[in-house]
Amino acid sequence: MRKWRVMRRRIESIVVLKLDHIGDFVLACDAFSDLRSAFPDARITLACDPAVAASAASLGIFDEVVAFQFFSPRGMGGPGPLYVDPAAFAGRITGRHDLAIDLRHDAETRPLLAHVDARIRAGYEAPGFVIALDFVMPRFPDVPSRLGQRHAVHAATRMRLLVQALVETLAGSREPGAIAAATAPSPGRSDYFAMAPGSGVTLKNWSAERFAELGRRLATRLGKRAVIVGGTGEVGMGRDIAAAIGSDRATSLAGAQALPELHDTIRGAGLFIGNDTGATHLAGLLGVPTVCVFSGVADIRVWGTRGPFVRVVRSPQPCSPCYANHESQCVADRACTRGIEVRDVLLACRRVLRAAAAGAATRG
Repeated sequence: MRKWRVMRRRIESIVVLKLDHIGDFVLACDAFSDLRSAFPDARITLACDPAVAASAASLGIFDEVVAFQFFSPRGMGGPGPLYVDPAAFAGRITGRHDLAIDLRHDAETRPLLAHVDARIRAGYEAPGFVIALDFVMPRFPDVPSRLGQRHAVHAATRMRLLVQALVETLAGSREPGAIAAATAPSPGRSDYFAMAPGSGVTLKNWSAERFAELGRRLATRLGKRAVIVGGTGEVGMGRDIAAAIGSDRATSLAGAQALPELHDTIRGAGLFIGNDTGATHLAGLLGVPTVCVFSGVADIRVWGTRGPFVRVVRSPQPCSPCYANHESQCVADRACTRGIEVRDVLLACRRVLRAAAAGAATRG
């Protein structure tokens, strides 16, 4: 069975729509800068109001500026009604693009995205408009002036949040967050690797037998000891896996550690392998080379482990994600975990260790 690993295609060509007036354009400048910082090598085309085209070109952010009059010019009735039919936009942005994003919070310009040939179309939700978006940010509610004590989200912040959410969705976490303030040791300096064979939903779990085989093979190849971690419900499983690996090469700490101690154990590991569970997410965020064995229970786009050195291994099934809570609800005899072989996880381990070593060499 062919395996799929989380990979995101490069974003090489971007179209940005910001067709409203000068004030709105100025407030979008930080969002423009964020987008350029996230994709420094991409070709970015801006479609904007003619009144701001020269200013847009002078920013040094865009490779191309396309002037297009969508709203009524100032002095001719204000920002609405629409000055032209959206179909008039067709043909102004040519070629195939990876991403098209409309930064206007209100929905009037959203239909223009349908006239851009783009792999991904992104923007705020647009009630009342028939336009299929691949990435949708919920609209921020308007706060009536009489509710002065309620905090409203600034227009500039709204646009930056849209860009930030989009970038992280497409490109993944680029830098470790605050949780990784304490740097994980170099993979070559730790004398053990850690495994988390359990989770809060047993249907997510890769088999204990395969974890044991993986542990035996890694202990031999790496010359390191295996440490099994987990909660109180995984004491027996941890003990059995450690025994199968060999008492001279494995220790189980399942059920024996509170969160602070678990944090330290994970941070000190040279490699971490686990199911879709909290310990695995923690390892990824701490910067430990991490392999997540991901079942079909949850949506990988929402719950996939993230971090600077992470590989996710899964066996996709038509029924995924099922969000089932119990094995009796599984309609495929656990095909999503049975389809993941030990050799697939070993390959992911080798690759993530290589990436971590290269990262350490670069920092050094």
